[in-house]
Amino acid sequence: MRTTLPRPRAGLAARPGLAALLALVVGAGLRLLLLAERRGGLGPISLGSPDPEWGSYVLDAAWYDEMARRVAGLDGGAGGLLLDAPFPMAPLYGYALALVYAVFGADDPTPVFALQALGGGLTAGLAALLAAALVGRGAPGAGPSRGVAALVAGLAVATYPVALHYDITLLGVGLATLATTAAALALVRAWRPGSGALSALVGGLSLGVAITARANLLVVAPFVLAAFGLRALRAQGGRARALASLLALGLGVAAPVALCAAHNQVAGGELVLVSANGGINLYRGNNPHVVDQAVHAVRLPADRDAIAEKSRLIASRDSGRWLSPAEADRYWQRRALDHWRQDPARYLGLFLRKLHQALSPREVGDDTELGALAERSAVLSRLPWLYGPLAVSGLLGLGLLGLGRVGRAEGARRPGTGPGGPDLPAALLLVVGLASVALFFVLSRYRLALAPILFAYAGVAVAWGLDLLRGRRWRPLAASAALAGGLGLVLGLDPLTPWLPGSALADRGYVPPPECALDTHLLRAPRIEAEYRRAKAELLSGKREAAGQRLGALLQADPGHLPAAVDLAALLLERGDPQAAVTLSEAVLRADPCDDKAWANLGTARLRQGRPRDAARAFERARELDPYAPEYEAALGEALLVIGEEERALPLLDSAVRWGPELWQPRAILGRRAFDQGRYAEAEALLRVAVEGAPTRVELHAMLGLSLLGQGDLAGARRVLDEAKARGMGRQAPILALEKGLLQAGAGRPAGSAGGDAGR
Repeated sequence: MRTTLPRPRAGLAARPGLAALLALVVGAGLRLLLLAERRGGLGPISLGSPDPEWGSYVLDAAWYDEMARRVAGLDGGAGGLLLDAPFPMAPLYGYALALVYAVFGADDPTPVFALQALGGGLTAGLAALLAAALVGRGAPGAGPSRGVAALVAGLAVATYPVALHYDITLLGVGLATLATTAAALALVRAWRPGSGALSALVGGLSLGVAITARANLLVVAPFVLAAFGLRALRAQGGRARALASLLALGLGVAAPVALCAAHNQVAGGELVLVSANGGINLYRGNNPHVVDQAVHAVRLPADRDAIAEKSRLIASRDSGRWLSPAEADRYWQRRALDHWRQDPARYLGLFLRKLHQALSPREVGDDTELGALAERSAVLSRLPWLYGPLAVSGLLGLGLLGLGRVGRAEGARRPGTGPGGPDLPAALLLVVGLASVALFFVLSRYRLALAPILFAYAGVAVAWGLDLLRGRRWRPLAASAALAGGLGLVLGLDPLTPWLPGSALADRGYVPPPECALDTHLLRAPRIEAEYRRAKAELLSGKREAAGQRLGALLQADPGHLPAAVDLAALLLERGDPQAAVTLSEAVLRADPCDDKAWANLGTARLRQGRPRDAARAFERARELDPYAPEYEAALGEALLVIGEEERALPLLDSAVRWGPELWQPRAILGRRAFDQGRYAEAEALLRVAVEGAPTRVELHAMLGLSLLGQGDLAGARRVLDEAKARGMGRQAPILALEKGLLQAGAGRPAGSAGGDAGR
């Protein structure tokens, strides 16, 4: 017979609401302190100099910033909710950011981060309430203290260093974590016996909103709906009420997802439920070259949407036609699933390895060494890094609830809780959510959305253990401690340990990537990497002078930072200093002969130095390293034309025009050629794009006008002339030649040799 123990009746241990409030205050306070530190001072608080990355955005952060500015109508845009393509990432954060920009402006991110700091505190408070809800309101002595569980969970979220870091970063991680925690709490409350359709609707809406913040949670929805459906089928009484709750839950989940799908349908003309990046991410985590991190044998340009744009380009070139974002997404899904079908054992092993990573104490960042965060933060260095012990305790708490050791008293008093116990929706959200992360690849910011749920279960386990300790129940306490110790030892191991279940399977089918196939960057010192990301952000936002100065200073501090040297070489080429670009590029290639961008910089510099054969060799090597890059085809074609190898050059230029819609150089070359051969309509089509890409090139304006003139379009040619004059080009020889041609055509005489003058 189970012995019951008196539960504490005073203080935080008996008051989960107070514990939640404490977690909220601590969580928000710590995040505001971190904000003050990164900002370099906030009022009387000053913990150091400003973070080098303050106000600088790259990769996902740059995309969200650009989306928010567009939606808010900043930077001269019209604004509006509709984008011009399906969402490449879950959109909720972008719209939330647009709202903040519309109210506070976009020049200073302080209001954004302050709101995210408060949101992080709210997440901690919700995690505390979730832990209390998981314990349930059983009879006194029926289970652990709700207040203790709430306190552990809330403070764990409040002080988790990685959560603090991402709450002061321009990424949707904090919002996704808040939405997911709120969804877990709402679903657990909707699962309670006697809850009606309104609670189910709130739970469904919460889950739907969370999906628009973290698209992988879409996988969870069918499981939650199935659980509520099974409960409705098994209901002994009140079946109509259960069915109404199921319908309300489904409508709630569907509403936010349907809004995303409607946007994507209008913007792209195809069905994309949330975002069109699932396929390439699935492939990055499931291909023959994967060991334990995302791998893509794809060299990326220095663009905001690099992975999305390059993956679409590759899918299109392999398919022989331009694919839509949705079609490209399906292309990469098929490639990943083909690998699964060819070797299911390997990819099962990879899945198990990545699931281990999702619970491992090791923190994994994509462009930041998360383990080094504490080295440059007075706030984070004073906080405990306890994800490992909390994950172990969370698994123990999950097992306790699943086995009915905790939380059954309420179900016993109120029949109809349904299969799986009172925590089933939260358990499904956690387990299936972690599985969905492991299905792709594991980064700390991907698993962070589920951490508060895991920590809530950890609170349950800790409170249960304390009750055992107070009651001197040594046998179950020793058994649970031994189980936790074993789990901790296993999860603390390197996921690549050979005898772990996934390793033998995953390593059997591993294929080493070809030489130079992977585009990698070894992270340098944290401060150096922060400076480099700021320089990249300045490059992306057009602040070329500031970026050049920062890159120069960075290379003085760390001469071995190869990406910085590549970027600086490109800037030197823009400034007209090819010899300095050659020096930098050759230094990079001595250290890394696989750097395609360094080869391209070297080729451009050699071409400008009048050494086209050397340039062609450099461009050929760049193209070997990245055969999908149309800019390398264009550059190689140009160099080959200079040395007279027209037969090789023209197919390369044609391919660059087809697959590089933003490239003006090959269009200018082919447009000039078509113009010289009298193919004026073809020349016009090419030169219009070239003029848009290089609006300051006088000869392009002139040839475009003369191409229109050659087709008899005097009005069109006049418009080109007027535009050139408005740009201050009216006194330059090519434009004067165009004006002469217009005068001759207006007098009824042929344009004569004006085209030759314009081409010079």
